[in-house]
Amino acid sequence: MRPTRLASFAGSTGFTRCPSKPAALARAVNDVEQVVRASYPQMNPSARAGVQQSLAALDRAIAQAPQRERAAPDDPRAARYLTGALRKKLQVLRTVQNLTQRS
Repeated sequence: MRPTRLASFAGSTGFTRCPSKPAALARAVNDVEQVVRASYPQMNPSARAGVQQSLAALDRAIAQAPQRERAAPDDPRAARYLTGALRKKLQVLRTVQNLTQRS
């Protein structure tokens, strides 16, 4: 699985000032993801596979965000989809980071 380039994608949305906006979330995701990926060699193979599957599913959701927003431009849920997916990915990454630091 290759690293994602979320900061450039989210930065194109114009949200750069507020930490809860996609660009700031994408930067945080990228930072924590680098740390998590560096810990992959120390992870149990089945745990690593589970983490990779979860992150791949979240990456697919993030990739679908622009399509959802274009399909329903007046739907506030569609507009918040990217932010929600990024928050969830950051939450998963931080959980993995915390668990791998304890071992």
